[in-house]
Amino acid sequence: MSDKYNFYKLFNNYYQNFNDYKNIVINYKNNLISNPNKFVKDESVKILWFIMKLFSIFKFHMFQCYNIASYKFAVYTNNDKIVKFIKDSNIIKEIQYNNLDLYKENIDYDFILIDINHQYKKDSIRCNNIDDINIVNKYEYTPYKFISVAIKQDNNSYHIDLTQFYIIKNIVLDKDFIAWYMRINHNTNLMEDYSVIIIDNNVNQIILEKNQYIKFDNTNYNIIN
Repeated sequence: MSDKYNFYKLFNNYYQNFNDYKNIVINYKNNLISNPNKFVKDESVKILWFIMKLFSIFKFHMFQCYNIASYKFAVYTNNDKIVKFIKDSNIIKEIQYNNLDLYKENIDYDFILIDINHQYKKDSIRCNNIDDINIVNKYEYTPYKFISVAIKQDNNSYHIDLTQFYIIKNIVLDKDFIAWYMRINHNTNLMEDYSVIIIDNNVNQIILEKNQYIKFDNTNYNIIN
């Protein structure tokens, strides 16, 4: 099946979903005009939910189309791949991917990140073992995207942007990952008492336990214990 066919098929699916939800919103608008007091009281939450649902459907299908285009036209070389070794939330070593075979040091690390720099974006692949690092030569995007991810600790909330991590088989939001993210992006340490709150693509709220993490596959996400 051609990329062109897949591209048009995804747009067609998006417009079908868009029309369904557009009709629902129009119906709500008419009810609001005819009986505003009752409608605002009984239906305002439903309106908000459907708007969020519509937006998540839009993002889902547009992300699929974007993945087809970016995978087709992305240009990068081994010089654009940077391997980062993470230990205790710090980057302890960076090396270009094409020099990895020459690198003989033994490193004690918690996990590895490979940053792949495209012309207009960056992908990041997480590996727990250096023997798995060749996955960087053939990887695929997951079409799934969360609406929001936040870490809450000490009465503060910290946004987690997973844009570059939506890759099949990627593991995110375990304690090591969160500690690194908080140090690098928010300049703060992860406390023992924290919570991970996710709003998923279906507008469901998920609270991860501390021993849980997320693994992406080709259609969805999995919560792993």
